[in-house]
Amino acid sequence: MSVLDSPLPLPGPKLGLARNPFRGSVLNDAWSNPNLQADVQNIHQAVFQTCCEAVEFVRDSGSSAGVAIFGEPGSGKTHLIGRLRRRLTDTTVDASYEKLSQAFAYVRLSVNPSSLYRHVRKRVAEDLLKGTQQQPCQLERLVLAQLMEQEHGGGNFREWWDHLLDERNAEVDELVAALGSRIGLSPTFCRVLSHLVLKRHRHDVSAWLRGESISEAGYQALAIGEAPDDDPEQVSKDVLRDFMRLAGPQVPLVICFDQVEALQVTSNDTASLFQFGQLVSELHDADTNVVLISCMQASLFAGVGRHLPEYAATRLSGYAAKSLNPLTLDNARDLLVHRLRACGAFSVQTEANSPLAPLSEADLKKFLGPQGCTPRALLDSAARFWDALQRQPVTREDTNQWLEREWDRRADEATRTNTPNQTAEILRHGVPHLVQLVDPHWKLNAAAHGSAIDYVLTGPEQEARVGLKFCEAVHNALTSQLKRLDQEYPGDLKLQKLLLLRDERNPIGATAKVAHKHLKSLEQKDADLYRVPTEALAALDALRQLIADAQAGDLDYEGTTVEFDTVVGWLRNNLPDVLKEMSDLLITQAAPPPESSLIDRLQELLLAQRVVAAPGMAAALNVSLAELLAVAERRPELFGLIRGADTNGSDAVLFSARAGGGCLAAIPSS
Repeated sequence: MSVLDSPLPLPGPKLGLARNPFRGSVLNDAWSNPNLQADVQNIHQAVFQTCCEAVEFVRDSGSSAGVAIFGEPGSGKTHLIGRLRRRLTDTTVDASYEKLSQAFAYVRLSVNPSSLYRHVRKRVAEDLLKGTQQQPCQLERLVLAQLMEQEHGGGNFREWWDHLLDERNAEVDELVAALGSRIGLSPTFCRVLSHLVLKRHRHDVSAWLRGESISEAGYQALAIGEAPDDDPEQVSKDVLRDFMRLAGPQVPLVICFDQVEALQVTSNDTASLFQFGQLVSELHDADTNVVLISCMQASLFAGVGRHLPEYAATRLSGYAAKSLNPLTLDNARDLLVHRLRACGAFSVQTEANSPLAPLSEADLKKFLGPQGCTPRALLDSAARFWDALQRQPVTREDTNQWLEREWDRRADEATRTNTPNQTAEILRHGVPHLVQLVDPHWKLNAAAHGSAIDYVLTGPEQEARVGLKFCEAVHNALTSQLKRLDQEYPGDLKLQKLLLLRDERNPIGATAKVAHKHLKSLEQKDADLYRVPTEALAALDALRQLIADAQAGDLDYEGTTVEFDTVVGWLRNNLPDVLKEMSDLLITQAAPPPESSLIDRLQELLLAQRVVAAPGMAAALNVSLAELLAVAERRPELFGLIRGADTNGSDAVLFSARAGGGCLAAIPSS
């Protein structure tokens, strides 16, 4: 009989804590706040030390290194990376040139392999740009260190930067260009770095570094050209190489990959693992100052040798391959004591004044079991024991109820935080999972390199070939995309259907006449443009993240790892209507709802006119007032509607909900 099945211990005084000190063991990412998290230094200390030694090896040897870390779900991979991040990132306000040692980036692989380089570029740029107003971010420190070396400077970064801006502002462009020539940076990257150093156009600089779309005005402000036909994966590969060269030979760039399993659409998807191996190999060989740390489940690592070429496996784990072993008795004791102290819990019993009280050593050994266990399993056992000791009612939901709550939480979070810059990533990663859920017999494959489309969706008996194109560009690239599609479709593409997907928050402007011309031509050839609703994007984002966490063993329900098959089964039975409608467009002959074109035109007019009377807008769009008002009421995330006294809506006004208060300020006072 386990300790959890034994009679309750005699009740002692209540500890008066607002929370169970053993709950909350899953760390979302390496940048999460560790204050109340379980990070005990001696747990997996040997693996941690190996990672630190790999950084020094790269610095001393002039050769890149790969480290593979593997373990069971709940073994603490992300906690370990978080500890490594805190060791390797300097957060001091008075950072100096002499202290610059390495740069760090954390990459969760919740992405489709067809856009791996774009994803890694975005995550590396985001982490290098993290910082506060009190201190330069990692990227600023890297470029400042290179300029200081070039100018024989030294000392405090911020003081030297202020001096540069005050005394030599006009020379910055020339200094950065000379830096680029010296270390082999691309001219475009150097121009963007100049703006970074001069603190100009910060929003557009950050967006370009992350690989996000920026406006034509943004390109003009940055004084960089736009090449819409360039392969975005190759462009991102080049930018990552520039990041490495900027760091320099004595400053290793540490990239930690987490959730490698999330790359897979199915559990037997070996092609995704092969593509990851290619990425690691190419990054490893692109420069001599890269430390690549890849975290995965033990079961996936066991297949690395079978599914990767020898050269890729060597670069993945050539420096070391380390297992996160079960906890020892000492590790387990330290972890529970750490949690008790972090929550302000103190001994309330007198059992030799044990720091574990109200738990005992015997309890600890029962939790741990004869073979040891993972930190997550230990904390779950302790948490349930704590609740019983405090006579807390045990109201454990079944897994389906918990998944319903978890889905709602994730969908709400996605609705609140989703932006158009995330749309392409959400579609590339989420659509394959959606197709697999709805009908596993349909196969979705990335189109051939250089094709005008992104994916080819093939029916069970090869009876249908549906081409998918994600049209997310907001400037000249959109026109280029539509022109190529118009030229190649149907032609050699051999498709029965072509579906273009575009975030409905990005209306195609009336001034984009060439884009409209090609779009009309495509529609005449039976291609469909699906303006993806924000609700569908939020649901697809929640779906892909839930599946990714399940694949990686990071979906934790009170210490129990919720299995991937369980999540897939629940999603199939509970798929929201908005995703069912989207899947119908993908694998049937269903056409996009006709109102989507109206939504596009309405957004475009509202962005130009700010606030308009509903009757006049209905006339301009050639629709009835009732139809216009119905669309606005169904889409409150896009349109604001203010009704007057007339029930027919003749005195109603419309505005763009995305423009918010800027539109409301334009309403004249009565």
